This record gives sequence, structure tokens and C-alpha cells, in this order.
Amino acid sequence: MGSRGASERTFPWRLVLLLGCAVAAISWIIAVDVVRLRRAVETTDTKPVFAGAIAALCTAAWLGTMAAQRRSGSRQQASVRTWMVIGWLVAVFFALIATHSRRGYEPGRGELTSAVEVGVVTYLTVIAGLFIVGIVALFWWQHRANRPITHDPDDLVEVWRVEPSAGDRRRKPYFEARCECGWSGQHIYETTPGARSKAFAIAHRHGSHVVPELFQD
Repeated sequence: MGSRGASERTFPWRLVLLLGCAVAAISWIIAVDVVRLRRAVETTDTKPVFAGAIAALCTAAWLGTMAAQRRSGSRQQASVRTWMVIGWLVAVFFALIATHSRRGYEPGRGELTSAVEVGVVTYLTVIAGLFIVGIVALFWWQHRANRPITHDPDDLVEVWRVEPSAGDRRRKPYFEARCECGWSGQHIYETTPGARSKAFAIAHRHGSHVVPELFQD
């Protein structure tokens, strides 16, 4: 190992391009729907707008709960949650088709004439906006997580035995090498033959200052 090194990862350009096109298309739909909602609010009540926005925020909280619980509970409960999300996606699809005809994007046509239409379009617009915010936040987090790590020769490297928590996708205890520079090594399950020795070998390959004691997490 040299005096200073960096880990390199391939940047997913194809995924970024695909998501960029999706975000651009959704942003265009949001811009058009905001104009439609503004015209509708001028002639109707604003209560459906607030109702749709609140419903969208509650849906976002519900989806977040589903995501947090995806690894917990029984297989039957996971199946029920999956079908609930699929049912919601189907409902959103039909709501999108019903409220977004081709003529709806032409000025003076496709106006939102009922409170239900205003509420549904508001709901879809807020959901789409939260989706874009989530995509941007995810890429920002991934960018920070994938930044090259600079290792200093004096950094201490430790080996930990980790007991998985209830929400951890790793169901069995494992060993993991960790460094002060922020690097972490491959997870090696405790049931693997020679797991502890392999974890220490990974630690020694990363740095020369390896703490001989095993830490417990």
C-alpha cells in the first residue's frame, strides 16, 4: 500500500441518464399541472387542493413505513405489504390516465371542472414532486457514500463482530473491518470457516495499524 490511496468506483452513467429523462418528463407534467391547477383554483374552492396535498404527504409517510418494514415481519406480512403497494401503483396509473388526456395540455382544453379532479391532480402533482426530491436526495447520498476514501498510514483499522438489528437485511452475525478513514471491508458471516481470520486479513490489506482486539457492536 502506498502512502495515500483512494478507492475508485464506476459512475452509473446509464442509470443517471435514464433517471434524468424520467425526472425531466415528470417535471414537465408537474409544470403543466400547476398551470391547470392555478386556472381551476381561480374558479373553484381551494379546499380540494389542500385535501390532495395532505393525502399525498400521508401516502409518502405510508410508503416510507412500508420501506422501513420491508425486512421485518413474516413472509405473509411482506406479501400483503407488497400487494398493497402494487394496488396503490395501479390506482395512481388509472388516476393519471383519467386526468391527463392529450387535450389537457392545450390551453383552454382539459380544464379541471370538479373538486374531485382538482384534488386528484393535486395529489398526483405532490407525489411526483416528492418523487423528484427523493431521487435528488438519493443521488446526493450515493455521491457522498461513493466519494473516494483517502487513507492515511497512521489510521487505525479495527475488526468488529456485529449482531444484526431487527431491520438489518443481514440476519446472521458477521465480522467487518473498519478504518478511521471511513472505509469498511467486506462482511464475513460468523458461520464462514475462518471468518475471524479472514476479517483480520482484510484489515491488514487495507492498513498496517490493525488493532489486535476484536470489538463488539
